[in-house]
Amino acid sequence: MKIEKLNRHDFARALANGQGKAFLHVKQYGDRGIEKEILYACLNCQVYDLLFNNGRSYWLSNIIANSGRMAFYADKIFRQLQEASAPGDTMNQIVGIAAYLFERGYGEFRPVIEQLFEYHRTDTDIYSLCAAMIDIFSYDGLARAVCAMEAKDAIDTWEKNLLFTYACERLDEEDIITRWFEEKSTEEKLIASFYKAVLQHRKAETRSLSKRGTRSKRPKKPGYRQALSIINNKRLHKRKKFLLRQFGKKASEAQLNKLAAKLELEKDSKKLIAYLTVFWDRPLPVVSDRVLSFLFSEDADLRRSARNALSAVKSKEVRGAALKLLDQGDDESIVSGVNLLELNYRSTDRAMLLAKAKTVKDIDHLHWLCMSFKKMVKNCDSDNFAPLALWAYENTPCGFCREHALEILIKWGKVSKRILFEAQWDANDDIRSLARKTFT
Repeated sequence: MKIEKLNRHDFARALANGQGKAFLHVKQYGDRGIEKEILYACLNCQVYDLLFNNGRSYWLSNIIANSGRMAFYADKIFRQLQEASAPGDTMNQIVGIAAYLFERGYGEFRPVIEQLFEYHRTDTDIYSLCAAMIDIFSYDGLARAVCAMEAKDAIDTWEKNLLFTYACERLDEEDIITRWFEEKSTEEKLIASFYKAVLQHRKAETRSLSKRGTRSKRPKKPGYRQALSIINNKRLHKRKKFLLRQFGKKASEAQLNKLAAKLELEKDSKKLIAYLTVFWDRPLPVVSDRVLSFLFSEDADLRRSARNALSAVKSKEVRGAALKLLDQGDDESIVSGVNLLELNYRSTDRAMLLAKAKTVKDIDHLHWLCMSFKKMVKNCDSDNFAPLALWAYENTPCGFCREHALEILIKWGKVSKRILFEAQWDANDDIRSLARKTFT
């Protein structure tokens, strides 16, 4: 199937998101006139989270290969790697592309990857460099990567297990890799402790899986007094937020009514945020004008907490506040407005929502907007809102969200043959598999 040729703007957007039509455009029409867009995508991570788009480097390297001008792009990427790069998704993506280019015969990437690895070996985020060392230096690279990773206390066992699995995929079968670790563990303490951590992680996973479906003793949920103590303490770090949400999910109606009454009287912004956190998963018993006013507060944290709490409420007052936010027109207000409409939409909202969505540019706000669209579509359970799922599929910067949007379109029979064809060359492995399974 021949795809319609994309203009530069549409190609750049599809390339940034990782959509298959960008891949097919280069394969079918070449890279003439879009070299800058391809190079920019290679040298800048444009997706929301590389963790949910971990095949992106390989996908981009294949686009380069299909351009017919691999040497041109390899030279630019090589020059970029020679410059000091800060750790993060962009460097991880470039390192991944470089490793694939090395496999295609560009040997000049070998020393520069090694230099980068040595320069960044004390950083926390070095998984991509460790993987590249395995790709380029085989077992010697594995030994060096393992020692570098094990030398840092901040590396989680799941990441060590991930590197072990990667070595099994790239070098040899698991039993051969296992024997290598057993032999090297007698010679090198860091390899021994790394391997021990991997075995412990796998044992814990197996134990966890075996306990699923059986009744096990779970940690006690926080009670009313503990929740109130957390609120009054005002130091609301991630763990404390989790405990407040856990309490909110299991609290009695009487307990929620008590906290809602206290919320109305509270003036301290940090305590207000803590009170609101309780209601992220359970609707507020009463939505007052005061609580609604928090949506328009100058305190960004209070605004977000109010939005998160009120998004669980279905009421005309929340809908009215959502429409006011949408009218404000800035990215954050639009995303908050759509979030509040997840339970307060009407069938006539569709055109307005799509028009507002088109004005959002920030990648984080785009991600949250598309997540709200997905929830709204699931809540309404009507193909009347399928255009929102389609918009999310075309515009989300997150491969995980794009996959969910495609699943919704397939479920409702609203996915076109063109999209299913293009999706077979998406940057996301699961989307490719889903499309190939569905396409006829």
